[in-house]
Amino acid sequence: MKHWTDKDMLAFARIASNGTGGKYEGCQTLISKLARFKTIKYMEKFNGFQKHLILTGLEIRVQQIKDDIDKAEENGKRHIMTKGYIDMEVEELREKINNYTKKPDKG
Repeated sequence: MKHWTDKDMLAFARIASNGTGGKYEGCQTLISKLARFKTIKYMEKFNGFQKHLILTGLEIRVQQIKDDIDKAEENGKRHIMTKGYIDMEVEELREKINNYTKKPDKG
């Protein structure tokens, strides 16, 4: 989302002041709600099949990063260089990926 309309701002203001249910389940901070809001708005422009392709691509990339982490640990490396994560500590990257893929608590 490059440009916010008045409609977008009002919609996010409502979301920001509500709880963490529905599409925003698991979003504990304003920043996480904003990120989810932007993702939802971005995905609205695609049809079902296009959304499936995008999400499948993200899942594949997450798995590639997990594989990179495992290889780095097997080789005894403490830092990893992968696209988008230049010289990041392996444990820090693992934590980011786990947080990204973590399912929200139901209770």
